[in-house]
Amino acid sequence: ALVDYGADTSAIPRGLAEVLGLNLDKQEEDIVGLGGKLKASKTSCLIKVENAHEKYSFELEAYAVNEEITPILGRKNFFEEFEITLRESEQKIVLRKTRAKSW
Repeated sequence: ALVDYGADTSAIPRGLAEVLGLNLDKQEEDIVGLGGKLKASKTSCLIKVENAHEKYSFELEAYAVNEEITPILGRKNFFEEFEITLRESEQKIVLRKTRAKSW
């Protein structure tokens, strides 16, 4: 997946959403991005992020897009879960879990 700080929301191709068995019953709507206007259905999926020492899982809201796209992880629900450091010279993204929100 492409981690996209400029994207408000996450998106996956509809075919992948179908293979994963995600709920695609919601009404299609137009979403707008760099590629222009696309038809998409809002859905959600369980995301797991792990390395040798840590494992995290959380629900991610995403749009299933009627185009073949690279899956995109946008800010909503993903960036809120982690403190993100981009190490360009190492071509590395460092994710550090944020503390649980207290209301």
